[in-house]
Amino acid sequence: NKDNKNYGKKNLIDDSEETCWNSEAGSPQWIQITPTKSISLDSIALKFQGGFAAKRFVIETRQE
Repeated sequence: NKDNKNYGKKNLIDDSEETCWNSEAGSPQWIQITPTKSISLDSIALKFQGGFAAKRFVIETRQE
């Protein structure tokens, strides 16, 4: 995927409204987040920019 200053993968979970992750064109698109330690999530928020939105998405988890 695009990996530049404003749209790179490091911006996916940086909690900034000024940056975002932007995928390449085409389908399917996917991301994988591998935490370095155990985490607990209360919610996941997806925000799409510029009028784009997912038609469908799946969230998968696993414990190792």
